[in-house]
Amino acid sequence: EIIEKIREITLSVKEVKDIKNLKTRIFGNKIYVDIAITVDGNITVTEGHDVAERVHDLIEYAIEDVKHCMIHVEPELNNIE
Repeated sequence: EIIEKIREITLSVKEVKDIKNLKTRIFGNKIYVDIAITVDGNITVTEGHDVAERVHDLIEYAIEDVKHCMIHVEPELNNIE
């Protein structure tokens, strides 16, 4: 249920093309999230960072038990010019 909610939140960000990897760990009553997303390979590093921050903030806001959320940004390789 939590993983599906994280997937739904992440994919609601229009710049996120796909989720490559999603892991959660539970320590006590807190959830730690590690997620790799793909974005358009032609955006800037700053734009990629902004997408990651948006995903991070949405997840931590929507799921109060998430203590830490690490977002890795990877380029969607078939779109790189």
